[in-house]
Amino acid sequence: MCISYTAQVKVAISKSARDKMRQKREHSLKELVDVKDPGRRERLSHTDPGPVARESWRSRPDCLENVDSRPPALKRTSSLKKSSAQRSPYRDRSSVSRSSDIDPSVPRELTRPDLSITEVFKLLSDDDWEKKIEGLNLARSLCVFHSDVVLEKLHELKIAVTQEVKNLRSSVSRAAIGCLGDMFTHLKKNMDHELDNCVRALLHKAGESNIFIREDVDKALDVMVQNVTPVRALAALINGGLSHLNTAVKKCTALHMSDLVERMGPGWILSGIKDITDRSLPAIAKFAQDGSQETRFFGRKMLHYLMSHPEFDKMLEKYIPTKDLPYIRDVVKQIQVKGVGEIHETPSARGRRSYHGSVGSLRASSVSQNTHNTLDSVLQRDQRS
Repeated sequence: MCISYTAQVKVAISKSARDKMRQKREHSLKELVDVKDPGRRERLSHTDPGPVARESWRSRPDCLENVDSRPPALKRTSSLKKSSAQRSPYRDRSSVSRSSDIDPSVPRELTRPDLSITEVFKLLSDDDWEKKIEGLNLARSLCVFHSDVVLEKLHELKIAVTQEVKNLRSSVSRAAIGCLGDMFTHLKKNMDHELDNCVRALLHKAGESNIFIREDVDKALDVMVQNVTPVRALAALINGGLSHLNTAVKKCTALHMSDLVERMGPGWILSGIKDITDRSLPAIAKFAQDGSQETRFFGRKMLHYLMSHPEFDKMLEKYIPTKDLPYIRDVVKQIQVKGVGEIHETPSARGRRSYHGSVGSLRASSVSQNTHNTLDSVLQRDQRS
């Protein structure tokens, strides 16, 4: 009897069924107490063992003490989880791989760069934007660690990457802009050819409202100015941004052209060499007259930087258009008296680093020069009197 009841307990039943069985047992117990017939009482005890019988069964160690009191269904569920975990090795593998994965956007050295360059073009030609980003990250690794392999396919790679700069998906566009920045940094003057197309695409993205894209463009153009041939960079900036209708694009062009003028120096800019002086001075004059206060600031900054050259006035008369010359002379006089001025609107972070410290020095030099002239005039008047 004990063994059969133990087998029945192991069957999982619902709560409502257990309640019904309990009610039935209580009803049977009540009948057992009320019935005086010993025979009927014995039959009922065989149908449903009462509390006394159950207590006697609990006192026996070979019966209910060994029965698991936890719900059997829960036991089966936990066993299923264990078995599924044993059958699926990807659970532990994925957790380990997530902790040790390398960021794919960080350039890394490749084992087979000769095959990777072919994979780059295959990924960039795919319509899936994630594949494009993968190809651009692979191209960045090639530029950083295997530039000799990139030089063999540089023309095709520049065309493909520049095309992705124009991509409407911002994540792809930003990856392409970063790739161009790495190409400028590590390939240097090898990027001179077809520089116009790369700079034009970057300047076009500078007019977008996405601040992250604008910052990426600033960084890419900054490394372009520092690494490629200055004359090529000057021509590319003037061709791509001088006559652009977007105010942000013209401001970005003037900012980086100002950095380039400082890199080249007054002697080179005002040397009279073809494609340098004859292109840079009219562009500077146009920036100094622009409707945007920020763009005018960079034009005035370049004029102030060139004012120290002894041939400055002569070169202005020779290369500035006649209709613009009187205004530029007035601007030069204002710079001598008041300095370059300040930018009231908040520029990008890179722009602040570029010229925040130079504004004070430019204003200080202009003010000191003006103070010196004032003192000379006062001394001359005293001598006359």
